[in-house]
Amino acid sequence: MCKTRIPNLETRIQNQQAQIFDCLSLCEILYVFYPQSDYQGKNYEPSSDIENWLQQKAEFITTPDSFNWTTPTIDLNETTAKSIFFKDDHFKGSISRLESYARCPFSHALKYGLYLKEKEDITDIRIRGSILHHVLEVISKDRQEYTSLSKEEIHHYVENEFSFAKEVLLQQVPWFDSQIEEITEKLMLIFEQLHNFESNWHMNMDKQEHKFSYSYPWNGYTIDLYGYIDRIDNSSTSFCIFDYKSSDKDIKIDDFEKGLSLQLATYTLAYEKESGLIPVGCFYIALRTTPETLTYGKLNYRKKIPELTVNDEKDIADTFKVNRRLNGWHFSDASIYCDDIKRYMPVKRANPSLETIKEEWIQVVDSLLEDIKSGQALPNHVQDACKFCAYRSICRNSANEVEPMLRVEKEEE
Repeated sequence: MCKTRIPNLETRIQNQQAQIFDCLSLCEILYVFYPQSDYQGKNYEPSSDIENWLQQKAEFITTPDSFNWTTPTIDLNETTAKSIFFKDDHFKGSISRLESYARCPFSHALKYGLYLKEKEDITDIRIRGSILHHVLEVISKDRQEYTSLSKEEIHHYVENEFSFAKEVLLQQVPWFDSQIEEITEKLMLIFEQLHNFESNWHMNMDKQEHKFSYSYPWNGYTIDLYGYIDRIDNSSTSFCIFDYKSSDKDIKIDDFEKGLSLQLATYTLAYEKESGLIPVGCFYIALRTTPETLTYGKLNYRKKIPELTVNDEKDIADTFKVNRRLNGWHFSDASIYCDDIKRYMPVKRANPSLETIKEEWIQVVDSLLEDIKSGQALPNHVQDACKFCAYRSICRNSANEVEPMLRVEKEEE
């Protein structure tokens, strides 16, 4: 080091400090904060460098207790809401954006009004889910019989997806290797689940991650909705929409009418308009990798000697089949495309017609847009909306759950 032209450590630190203070001196108003103590009560020593530069000592400021907060009143007026969400008389966003507003107006305002970004963490379970989803897409596009691949073949695809990251982030290589093994095992389980359905399903997989746009006029504004459809299967006359989910998810007409579950319906309407084909249905495919919970039997404690009734193999097999069903809606007869429709894609009693979905979709979306335009942005959210919300520390509304409103007009019986 002595024989090089690199300055010594003391000089480098002085230069760095001078650059920092020169930069901070450009601010018209400057606030410098640092805690007096850590969470264990150990005092921090004040920074002599900062005190010498500012020519004053730090003053302790009492902050409010974080557990004594009030629900913020942050409703926007209509003029402000229009300028933020309807710039140039134009509303553009994904359908999940409208769903997020139905779940929590305040979270929607922070994300799509102030554009506050969520903290990103490579270990976030949602990021891992996206990686799993992407690898599945790559494999199914590349290989026709993708559900029959061996573990070595799957491992090769997953390894390729991480190859660049392993070259750049060398310190993370051991963690990447563990993720490669984990995703490979999960894909094997997923392909095992999908194999039986794919063997009995007779539509062709036509598109994956298909980008769509759906535009229409609304009260003098232009509404542009866009997104990506995970999977579209079709025949010469019809099509079917599939959306991959990392856990069990069902679509209920009640959630649809409250604006909480609009994705599948929107995908169907958008692709019907784009393709001119007949929609057969829209379904969620659960990419579950957790062990199946099956009941061995029931134990009756009411008798003097407890009696065990063991479930037979048929009951256990039926339970497994039920848990592997695809959840969704039918819009036309799908039995000609599926060998065992009752097993894989059963029709619900409350299955709405396509005409009903079209009529109610307009009412639900118009109602959500009207509320956004009016400036409603209070942190009144539906159940569990705070569970994975990135803005909980800002909101602090003490989990103010409300019953979501029905956004369609119902005829009185």
